[in-house]
Amino acid sequence: MDTSIDDLLRASAPNSASTDGVIAGEVARVSVAARAHASRRQRIRRLSWVAVPVLAFPAFTLASTAGTDPRMVPDFEIPVSYVTDTGKEISCTLEFFNGELNYVETNTKAVDFIAAQDWEGVGQKIYERALEREAAGLSSSWFAAEDDVILAGAGDDLFNDGGLGRDSDCTGQLH
Repeated sequence: MDTSIDDLLRASAPNSASTDGVIAGEVARVSVAARAHASRRQRIRRLSWVAVPVLAFPAFTLASTAGTDPRMVPDFEIPVSYVTDTGKEISCTLEFFNGELNYVETNTKAVDFIAAQDWEGVGQKIYERALEREAAGLSSSWFAAEDDVILAGAGDDLFNDGGLGRDSDCTGQLH
């Protein structure tokens, strides 16, 4: 008996629901496509086990070192609150940092000066100054008004030994 393994398998296959060759061929084509799709999904699943650690490690590293910058905590904060001419109440914060070079503080005089001032009502003062600048047609009215009000009375010698860093979440909304 010269029967090949292919002949044995063909003979053992269950009868197809259709005797039409076109339909049987289409069923065979779809089953081959389904097997190929399943093997691709297995490959993707296997690759995801590699991709998750590869992508997670840099994300974890960045997240764990993000808080090591010493300038993340301001040396002094001024809470700013004001009411616009349309009646909208605005609140934000000005943050100040001592001047530094290579993570070494070079100037604390400017922040010390700012911390020693009375900042009661400073938000409304900055707002009113910004409106004056806007009426005069000057650009960046809010941020320039911050300088005018915050640094009023500050001598130039405050900045001789280094600068003054600052940040703000104030948007300068005027109306």
